[in-house]
Amino acid sequence: MTLRRLFFLLVLAFLIACGAAEEGVETTEASGHDTEIDPETLAAQEAKSDGDPCATHGEGDIDGDPLLALVNKHEGGQLKAAYSPADLLPIPPDQMMPGRKGQMRAGALAALEQLTGEALAVEGFDLRARSAYRGFREQCFTFNYWVEQKGVDHADRFSARPGRSQHQLGTTVDLTAESWGWKIEPEVATTVEAAWLAGNAGRFGFALSYPDGAEAITGYGFEPWHYRYIGVDAAAEMEREELILEAYLSRCREGDTKLECSHEPAPEVPVNHHFIGGACESDDACVSLGESARCLTTDHPGGHCTIPCERGCPDRAGNNMLTFCAGEAGAGLCRSQCDHNRFPDAGCREGYACAERERPDKSRRAAVCVPE
Repeated sequence: MTLRRLFFLLVLAFLIACGAAEEGVETTEASGHDTEIDPETLAAQEAKSDGDPCATHGEGDIDGDPLLALVNKHEGGQLKAAYSPADLLPIPPDQMMPGRKGQMRAGALAALEQLTGEALAVEGFDLRARSAYRGFREQCFTFNYWVEQKGVDHADRFSARPGRSQHQLGTTVDLTAESWGWKIEPEVATTVEAAWLAGNAGRFGFALSYPDGAEAITGYGFEPWHYRYIGVDAAAEMEREELILEAYLSRCREGDTKLECSHEPAPEVPVNHHFIGGACESDDACVSLGESARCLTTDHPGGHCTIPCERGCPDRAGNNMLTFCAGEAGAGLCRSQCDHNRFPDAGCREGYACAERERPDKSRRAAVCVPE
């Protein structure tokens, strides 16, 4: 074991010990955690529902746009049922566990890509999202499922009622790892990946939502996989003040003048910015994509602009949705989701279709995903 990894484990052990020793907080052995149900079970729940079972859960009054919005199980901690982030973007396949899809807000997604990118490049950890944005109705059917399976008392402890899940914010992610078998269980807390997250997530603006020993405050047991993006400055302040997320957000909502509670503005989401594709005759025609851009001409009638890639591609923008990284000509190259003729697994998301559109700089046209 390297000294770096040993350090991460020591950091995690220290954090757990501090959480358990926190005044007035007792560690509960059988703590629950709020996780998604698999897509097939969710679809079955929705299919068999009569009327509107979600209406029984009431209406909150919290707007989730501010990164420091306090959402919890307590009085006044419920989001509006209709709240959904306007800047949700799909998480690239190489950032999701196999077989899953997810969405996050633009700023949180950019931070997630930085976090997982460093984990892979520096430590060799293949960290990915297992679950991210869950809307009010999805959380409703998830909660109702656990009520049916285990009863309301169990569901209240092991799941969040709709409107009270941080996942509805679009800034929260359940992280998992290939070495964990893509699972999320309390036992992963002892791994080097969990230790690395505990020691480094704050640098990327993420905060551990439910630390060990804080169930009496948060309503949840220890979830070493559950991180919420609050912004780099806010995460740094929270760590400096040695506060757990729940306490930090509570003091920010109360207007504590001792805290800055920095509210990071949401990044502007461009439309069709630097999308990959477009006819070209030479590399010079692709210069708007950057110095590394190249023009593929072999087996590409009319040429095709692209850039080299390893795991992901830079396009996260607007209607074009995702590009993806594909091996070709001995290297990874970014491709458009509209390349489904050459790559059968590619394609636009539901409700979108491929159409010819002009680049933002008016230089060329390419097939991109647009609303149907």
